[in-house]
Amino acid sequence: MKKSTVRDDGRHPPAIVVSEDTKLVVDGFPRSGNSFFVDLLEVTQSPDLQMSHHLHSAAHIKEGVRRKIPAIVVVRNPRETVLAYGAYDKNVPLEDGLLDWISFYEQVLELPKNSYALARFEKFIRDGNEVVADVNERFEGLLSSFEHLPMQEKAKIRLEEISQQAFGKVHQSQPSEERNRYKKEISERLKSEALGPLLARAEKIYQNLSERA
Repeated sequence: MKKSTVRDDGRHPPAIVVSEDTKLVVDGFPRSGNSFFVDLLEVTQSPDLQMSHHLHSAAHIKEGVRRKIPAIVVVRNPRETVLAYGAYDKNVPLEDGLLDWISFYEQVLELPKNSYALARFEKFIRDGNEVVADVNERFEGLLSSFEHLPMQEKAKIRLEEISQQAFGKVHQSQPSEERNRYKKEISERLKSEALGPLLARAEKIYQNLSERA
């Protein structure tokens, strides 16, 4: 059987593109907890559950849905996501981050409601089993429950180990004091007259997604 195509650009975690081997598609906008959520599944689910992930593209989710493969959309509150995105890559203006976030999840909202499950950052950080329950409500028996706290630590260790192997250091997706300081510096810009309407639009999309979950 043909194996999934792996994309590794040396900056982001390796991406595995959907293929005929894929049993689950997982994707979301950058800075939404994608790496942690994927690693949480890697350490808690069957090795036979071959996942495609980390393209950060709504088209990837749409392709999974088109192929009738179970899909999980990772999402985080847009304000926190865009701030984290801006702090991660200072070359990306907040306006561009908001517009890209809106474009991503507007495309998700166009998909049939029952064609994907939602993994909200606030849920899987608190207890991954809450997301397991949501996913299994949509795709019966797809995921197994687990003890969250020990598996959470195991997922973090796995992420660090993979980062060390791939990049020789803890991956730059991890939070840092410097990045948190910069987020505070730019947070006031989201309240500006120019960005306020875009943020409100994004928050409405987030509300609509949450209500559909």
